[in-house]
Amino acid sequence: MSKVFKNLAVLVGVLVLSTAIYLLVSENRQLKQDVLERSLSLLGEQLLALIPQGQARETVAVKWQGLVEGVNKGEIAPEQVERVAVGILNASNLDKQISGEEAEIIINMAFVPSPMDGFEQMPPLPPPTIKISRHNPPPEVQHQKLAELGKKLETICAFNKKIKNSCAQDPAKQKVFVQNLRYELEDGIRLKADLQLKQSLDSENFKLWSQEMKRLEEEKLLDWRQNFALNLANEHQSIKVQIDSLRAVIEMQNAQKVEKQLTLVQVEVEKMKALQTLERLQHWQMVEPAALEKMVHEHLNETVKSR
Repeated sequence: MSKVFKNLAVLVGVLVLSTAIYLLVSENRQLKQDVLERSLSLLGEQLLALIPQGQARETVAVKWQGLVEGVNKGEIAPEQVERVAVGILNASNLDKQISGEEAEIIINMAFVPSPMDGFEQMPPLPPPTIKISRHNPPPEVQHQKLAELGKKLETICAFNKKIKNSCAQDPAKQKVFVQNLRYELEDGIRLKADLQLKQSLDSENFKLWSQEMKRLEEEKLLDWRQNFALNLANEHQSIKVQIDSLRAVIEMQNAQKVEKQLTLVQVEVEKMKALQTLERLQHWQMVEPAALEKMVHEHLNETVKSR
């Protein structure tokens, strides 16, 4: 009889231990999920704050909720969410309002497999119901990736908010902020900063910046670049020249075809819209400058040859 009680006690002990482990794992998973949801909520708020009050903001809010649901269901890869985060943070830091259409362009980048797959695969407003075909990782791996994403985005968003607030009333700091700090997607979201800025962090004016940027360095979310601001400006100018050249060619073709081939003109108009989309994506650092420059250059050559 005592043996039965011993076995029963062992069984109860195992059940209690299993339950405790399950609750601990569930609580930990919920905590990680909460971090991700909180981070996505912060990003969504920053995006909506860029849009003037009105119907457009409501439409964007609905689309953003669709993105959040897609992330939770594993339909949107973490790297695509990071690309969207890059666009939102950079657009927010430029301190200019954007249209509802521009906000949708940022969100829709989460539903496009890769912006580098080709010019024609980047329409201005791809439908938000597109699902990316990919091998789904095991649930635990997926949870871990999402947890890492949430932690990373929370760190980045908290940093960006603090630094932005610190220069809200200081035009000189704001200029430094815009010219010398930019988010990019390079093996995940990274803050790129001009190396010369590092020398200014010892100043009392940048004490908060120094503390926050040191934290990002420790978490490997910050890369210092030599002459970053100058190189970024040169890249933007080089691409702008090529985009302007391509736009001029397309407008000339439109003028020649307007009476004879309306369908072809409509095609050129769509190309122009796609070109404007590329221009905006590049401005927000949502596409790699070198790849975009190559893409525009190739299409410029093709357009000139077809004339």
